[in-house]
Parts: sequence; structure tokens; C-alpha cells
Amino acid sequence: MSGARLRSCLAQIDEQIISLQSQLARLQTDRKSVIDELAAIVYPVLSLPHDVTAKIFLHYVHEDYDTDVASTRTDRPILLASICASWREVALANPHLWTHLDTTRIPRAWNHKMDLLQTFMSRAGRLPVNFRTAVPSYKAPEHAEILDLIGRHLSQCGSLDLFLLSTTSIPINTTVQLPHLTSLSFSGGYAIAFPPLFNAPRLGELRLQGVSLVDWRTCLPWSQLTTLRLFYPKSMDECCEMVLQTPNLELLELSHFNSRVFWSVSDESAQPQIFPRLHTLHLCGAASYDIIPRLTLPALRDVSVTKPPSDFPSVAKNLIERSECSPATLFISTNVGWDGIHPRCLTDSFKPHIVLWRNEGRVFRGATQTPRLAHLPCAGLSHVARLPVKAPVGAARRDASMSNKQARPAPPLLVQTECYEGLEPGCGMR
Repeated sequence: MSGARLRSCLAQIDEQIISLQSQLARLQTDRKSVIDELAAIVYPVLSLPHDVTAKIFLHYVHEDYDTDVASTRTDRPILLASICASWREVALANPHLWTHLDTTRIPRAWNHKMDLLQTFMSRAGRLPVNFRTAVPSYKAPEHAEILDLIGRHLSQCGSLDLFLLSTTSIPINTTVQLPHLTSLSFSGGYAIAFPPLFNAPRLGELRLQGVSLVDWRTCLPWSQLTTLRLFYPKSMDECCEMVLQTPNLELLELSHFNSRVFWSVSDESAQPQIFPRLHTLHLCGAASYDIIPRLTLPALRDVSVTKPPSDFPSVAKNLIERSECSPATLFISTNVGWDGIHPRCLTDSFKPHIVLWRNEGRVFRGATQTPRLAHLPCAGLSHVARLPVKAPVGAARRDASMSNKQARPAPPLLVQTECYEGLEPGCGMR
């Protein structure tokens, strides 16, 4: 290319540079104008003091919202820290926002969940963290890593909730103190093992759902537990023995749907154990009621029974007489196809101040309908509450519709949520 041609190309390039520099200058001027306009806008929420903003954040993060299904206590602090620099500063400066971590609802890789655990632990500072996660199968490469992470951070956990996908053993250093640990929960249908936790002075609650504890007699300080929730235990005998090892219980919840357990002669002749502080009792499933003869509950206040067996009134009456207690609330719940006892038998046995009766969608044949509230004796009751009934679905709804066509006009069903106060003894409601 000749020199003249090159000088012409250079001139064209210089002209383009001058043009682009002019455009850049105009864009920089426009940018400054937009920035000035943005600076002139006042966001009232950003003018709040940081302590007020922090309280709003706390309310948002820790409040339970029925309609806010998508977000969790784990998502919310991360979201707040991603809005703007000012909010991020407030979120990171408030350790109370980072005390709940639930990775079971986060559809992400295991390595990301482990990063979240380390992030929450560091941002929570010295505050205890309530941690819930699923433990992968022992065949997964992340199994050992997540267990090691749990073991290293257990001293900072306030509550630990694990869903087991295989038999699990947690490597816990027995010399490490666990000053914040108040609650343990294990579910998933497998066995779990860990060293004795006698260095957890605040541990008071245990929840087992289909999980077996290896060496359960020595792994926990049973005498200091105040809340025990046992769901679907693999062995009812072991379950009852666990209960009898916790003399300081205040709340017992037991659910077992296997066949009834009949005690041996030595068991039946044994004296019932006294639980002086147990005030709340929840029983569900046929086998769970067989533990009642082994208990004496002088402080019993609230009772909840689901599908009680036919002999429950007499068993309950013996419990009341043996314990010399006066329960204040009895909650009765039945379900589809239950052919158990009439509520009158239960209320006659307990004579509590409040009776709650719920029948969940039972289909009654012919003219037989849901029991009327008039059937519930009101002697000694301050009020009787009617709880909602779930409508039958599918074939059950069609069967109910066909049978109701041939039935007499049905009495009022328990379909409203109402509360009646100031009832006279012996009165009824229709």
C-alpha cells in the first residue's frame, strides 16, 4: 500500500476517534445527569436507622408465613443481603438473621449446601444455629464430608435435625462442649450412632421418626430430657423403655400404628412409674396406648388422642384415678373408617374443662351421620369447640352422595369452627 493510501486511512481513523470521543462525552454527561436524578430520589426505607431496619429484617426472616411457601428462613437473609449495599451491610451486621439453616428445601448440589453451612456459621458469630439437613447415602462421596462438617460445627448448633438416607455415624469429639445444643431430631428410617453427649447441659428435646439409636442407653443424658417425641419406633418395647428412662419429661408424644402390645405378667405386675412434671400427652396409633398403664402423671393437663381403641376409656379412667390429676383439655381426633368409641365415653372418663372433637372426612352409611354436639356431655366443661370436617374426596364423596339421597335429613354436622362458652351443666347443642 502506498504512503498516500496509508495517510488517508489514518485520517479516517482519527475522524472516527473524534466522533466516538464526542459520543462518549455526551454519554458521560447523560450518565452524570441520571446519577444526580437518582441521588435526588428519597427512599424512605433507606432513611430508617439501621437498628429499625434490623428489627424489620428479623421479623421477616423468623416469621412463619402460610402464603409464603417459596421462601424459607434460609432464603430470606440471603435475599435481604442481595438487594443493595445498604441492606447488605445491615444483614451482615446482624447475626440473628443467620441462625436458621435448612438445606432440605434447597435443590442444589451438596457442595453448595456445605458452603451455606460454613457461611451461616460464620455470619451467626457466637449465636447458636438451628441446622436441618439431609445426610446423603454412605455410597455418596459427600457422605463423609457432610458428617465431618456437622461434627466440627456441632458446638455451635442450637438444634440439629437430620434426615438420614442411610445408616449414619456422626464423628463427634467427646471432649468438645456443646453449650447451645437444646434439641435433636432424626428421621428417615435408618440407624444412627454417635458418642455419648453428656457434655450438652441444655439438651432437653429428642425427636425420633423411624430411626434407631445405636447404644441408646449410653448415648444420651435421658434424665435431663423434658420433651420426647417418638414416631413409628421399630421396637415398641425399646420405645417404652426409653420413656421410662426419662423421669423429668414434661411432654410426651408417641405414635405407633403396629398391632397392640400385650405386656408379660412381670410387666403387668410392675408398679407404674411416676412422671411428676409431665403435663402434655399426645398418643396416636393402636400400640401407643399400651404405655398408659406404665405411667402415673399427677401434673397431666393436656391430652391429645388419635384413633383411641375401644378400651381407652377404662384405661384413661384408671390413669386419672391413679395419678389423682385433673386434665384441662382433651383433644379427640378420628379419621376415615374409624369404628372406635363414642366421645361420651371419653368425656365421662376425663371430665376436662375443654373438649375438642374432630372427625376427618368419615363416610357414614345410610342414615348414620357424624355425632351431634348434643351427644357430648357438658357437665364440668367450660366450653365445647367444634372443629372443621374435611369433605370426602373421590369415590368416598360419591358414596356419601348416594347414601345421603336415601337418608333422612341429617342432623347438624361438625363442619364449622365455633366456640361456645358459658354452658350450663348437662345442656346440649344442636
